[in-house]
Amino acid sequence: MNCREVNLIIDDYLNGRPGDANRARLERHLAECENCRIRVENDTMLIGLLKRDEVPDPGDTYWDHLEKSILSRTTESHPEITAMAHKPESKIPRKIAAYLVPLAASFAIMFLSFSDVTFGPDRYSQANLTGIDTDQTALADENEIYMGRYLQSDILGSIIMAPPGSPLRIIPIGRLKRNREV
Repeated sequence: MNCREVNLIIDDYLNGRPGDANRARLERHLAECENCRIRVENDTMLIGLLKRDEVPDPGDTYWDHLEKSILSRTTESHPEITAMAHKPESKIPRKIAAYLVPLAASFAIMFLSFSDVTFGPDRYSQANLTGIDTDQTALADENEIYMGRYLQSDILGSIIMAPPGSPLRIIPIGRLKRNREV
């Protein structure tokens, strides 16, 4: 047995709890190692002194008022802790908010992607106004192509089909439509 192993079981030895095999090995080591023997002697003297020292009983009133005195000192010195403990609950539970926020964000993204917002002075310049095509069928065809590409893309599917807490699932809307038709 080495000194490191003795340090692990020395408390059990002093309390009289090591197994018979460990006790014999420990006593052999103590006979050979002076440092460990001195430590055991010092620890036994310390345990003896602690057992002789009597702790006076503070009485029943001490134990009755201990919790109140600790709480009063805590709340007086740190009133912000007490204020945080009594914080009112929000009107919307966290689980519902965890689904509503991404849903609202996805609707905002859809709205912005369908709108034709252009910022800056170039939007209403004379060159842009003269180049406007008034053929409504061409505009309808262009919108249909754009919407078809958007609905077939993975962007909309990943926004709507991935609620919070679930792994991100990218399911294109086109695949969903085909699965419904089958």
